[in-house]
Formats: sequence, C-alpha cells, structure tokens
Amino acid sequence: MIFHSHRQAYSIIYATARQINSNIESLRKLVRRLRKDDKIMRK
Repeated sequence: MIFHSHRQAYSIIYATARQINSNIESLRKLVRRLRKDDKIMRK
C-alpha cells in the first residue's frame, strides 16, 4: 500500500484501530455470553 500523505496513512491506521477495537468488544460480549451459558449448563 502506498500512502499519498502522512494524514492519509494516519486516517487509515485510525480507522483500522477503531475496527479492531469494535471487534474486540464484540468478542468480549461473546465470551461473556458463553460463560453465562456454561454456568447454566453446569447447574
């Protein structure tokens, strides 16, 4: 990937970081839900 300017590179990195953060957040929610299901199953 060739960047035309530092600003463009920064904006792409920023957008990617935001995407990764939202993915991590949804993974955490999924793990939480799985743990709840696991506790229910063990009872």
